[in-house]
Amino acid sequence: MSINRPAERISNSVVRDKRLHRPLRPARHNVGFLLHYADRAFTKALAEELKSHDATISRWSVLRVLSEEEGISQVELADRMLVEKANLTMVLEAMVAEGLLVRPRDTQDKRKSKLFLTARAREMKKSLVPVVKSVNAEATRGMDDDSIRQFCELLTRVIANLESDSPLAAMMQNADRKT
Repeated sequence: MSINRPAERISNSVVRDKRLHRPLRPARHNVGFLLHYADRAFTKALAEELKSHDATISRWSVLRVLSEEEGISQVELADRMLVEKANLTMVLEAMVAEGLLVRPRDTQDKRKSKLFLTARAREMKKSLVPVVKSVNAEATRGMDDDSIRQFCELLTRVIANLESDSPLAAMMQNADRKT
């Protein structure tokens, strides 16, 4: 898969961003800028690919999280997706209307609903996995397996450093204790 991007390589360290009409020099020591720019580029590429399959990043995220853990509430889903509950409401309502989700009431707490994927949603998720994998492959083009593993470990460390109460932070603390 080749994702069309408006950039050209000038040298090993400089890429010209055709939208900005100026060279984009890597901010080698500006982690925040690079993470933000990488997130935006990845999100845009993924959104473009998902759009051609009548899906969105929000829907993909719901499918991904619920395929790993069904029967959670909207609040729990929002927490796992790192979004606000209110921002998720319209996405979930549309998915229910399209027959991708069911939301039965919690038997112990009638104020809550639990979220479950339908068979149609599971099929949709299965068909989107190769799309997401191809964007990941494009994003890591030119990196060997060890570089990708190290990159993921470093990103995990950044997240853990910034979110001391996250599950990743606990995982990193446990790993540090073992070494």
